[in-house]
Amino acid sequence: MDKRLNHKGLTLLELLIAIAIAGMLTGVTLYMLQASLDAYTYSQQEILLEKAIDDCLEEIIQGGFDNLGVKDSLEILDLGETFIRFVPLWTDETHDPSFVHQSSRTAAQKPFILNRPYKPGSFTPIAEILEEVSESGKEKWSQIPVTFVPGEKERARELNDKVYLTQAVRAGDRIRFIFHPDAEHFPDCAMTLSWKDDSLSRTYRGLTQSIPGRLPSGGKISQCHFQYFNNMNQELSPLKVNIPNISAVKVSVTASIGHAQEKDIQTQKTGTAFVHMRNTRSSGSGLLIAEGTRIRIPDSEHIRVFSLANIRTFESGDRIVLEAKPETGRMWRIQVTLGYDHDAPVITKYMVEYPPGHVVLSENVNLTTDIPLNFLSLGPDGRYDYDFDKGKENVVFLRGLVDLEVVKMEPRGAALFVRP
Repeated sequence: MDKRLNHKGLTLLELLIAIAIAGMLTGVTLYMLQASLDAYTYSQQEILLEKAIDDCLEEIIQGGFDNLGVKDSLEILDLGETFIRFVPLWTDETHDPSFVHQSSRTAAQKPFILNRPYKPGSFTPIAEILEEVSESGKEKWSQIPVTFVPGEKERARELNDKVYLTQAVRAGDRIRFIFHPDAEHFPDCAMTLSWKDDSLSRTYRGLTQSIPGRLPSGGKISQCHFQYFNNMNQELSPLKVNIPNISAVKVSVTASIGHAQEKDIQTQKTGTAFVHMRNTRSSGSGLLIAEGTRIRIPDSEHIRVFSLANIRTFESGDRIVLEAKPETGRMWRIQVTLGYDHDAPVITKYMVEYPPGHVVLSENVNLTTDIPLNFLSLGPDGRYDYDFDKGKENVVFLRGLVDLEVVKMEPRGAALFVRP
């Protein structure tokens, strides 16, 4: 008998089973490929988001416009959980020296007028001259001495702050002036960083730019949050009344890619940065004060620097009154009276009360306002100054938490320097 006649083919059921198995294997393979592709896409999105967040925080803190950011804040004007408006250093490069400035003898005949008003009480403007430009385009500037004469500020919008060079420069040299501008009537001096509608932006010098410059396709800044702290790292509410106490800012940025409702890959990352600003008790620029300013300062035993400086624009007889209020014990008050000696601004008198109403030290002096008044060295024996002097008989001794309040501020500007 022919064996081929006994050979049986695949039945329909076997064929269906084979097709089903093949389909299952194909589905598993496709699922694994898709999972791998999703994992790769997710990983790539994470990398792109991390880069975008890093760029974003870099621009917020370090600056992307002339390298100015929150770290350069000299003065906070307004604040909130999703925005901050502050004044950074201003650079005036609008001036060109002329033949008059080629001699130190004649340079005083032609002052330079700052192109923005100077903030009374801040540091003296810095003048720099361009020395050289490297092959890579990096500029090298050096500081040159100046004499500064602030304007009277009778007309707030008038530009009348004068800078005189006391060193000869060549006609055609590039010079610039760096200073703290008064943004009250010149809003372009203030920088605003704000988050709204999934967009983070910077507004400065009349220009608004997105932060960061580039985001991954489909990406967005889904959250930006600002937190504020004092010099003891205690968080403060984002209220204007707390502005004088703010010394640091924490920035949190969240970025995301994709839309869950469209079944795309939803990726989200958050980054944070913490920065101490220039306008703090730990910086060299001092803290600008106004009537009503309240700050926390170290007690008598732990304070190292406590002085009043940069007193600007006042009339004879104007006063500055400060009160230090400890959590327990008596208050310490100092009154500083101002005047003129042959048109030169001076401190004519200071008086210490301990407690307020009880005068323990009163001295008539003739101290130039160009030198800070040191509150840690008052009187001949230091008995009534603020700090605790070892080996001396100290009458004044404030313990624990101490709040300093500016009770009266009649000059237009002044600054406090405080160091623990």
